[in-house]
Amino acid sequence: MSYLSYLFTLLTSFRGRITRMQWWLGFVVWLLGSIAGTLLLNPQYFVADEIPPPDWPETIFQVIWLVPFAAVSVKRFNDRDWPWWPGYFMAALSAVFVVAPHFGVAVDPTAGGLGAAIFYFGALAGLVALVDNGFMRGTDGPNRYGPDPLARSAQTA
Repeated sequence: MSYLSYLFTLLTSFRGRITRMQWWLGFVVWLLGSIAGTLLLNPQYFVADEIPPPDWPETIFQVIWLVPFAAVSVKRFNDRDWPWWPGYFMAALSAVFVVAPHFGVAVDPTAGGLGAAIFYFGALAGLVALVDNGFMRGTDGPNRYGPDPLARSAQTA
């Protein structure tokens, strides 16, 4: 399997399990793609004194770009033997962060009300997901989502 084929599968498949290293690779690719999308579609975001108003082309890109984020999150939660929904939930919560400003909800800790509540809930959920996905070892041995990816990599080494 070529590297590009591997990366495409990592970022688009929702089945199976992945290691922490694979999750970090997918996360960094997703993060760099998100930044690149903002640079191309809403460059004033990085140079304006205040956060510019939301931009629909960038928002649509960012929502579509959540697919790789969801794919690596789902597979990493699978490796930890969590239920099927946390990875999808994290992507949906991220979509709320991206789309809410278009409906007048500033997702900001200083906004007060709904915007601040979404911010703090999202920050807490994101921190839990980051620690769990990025630092906790997966289930030892096979689980309901497939074989242990560390056992597979040990066999090929």
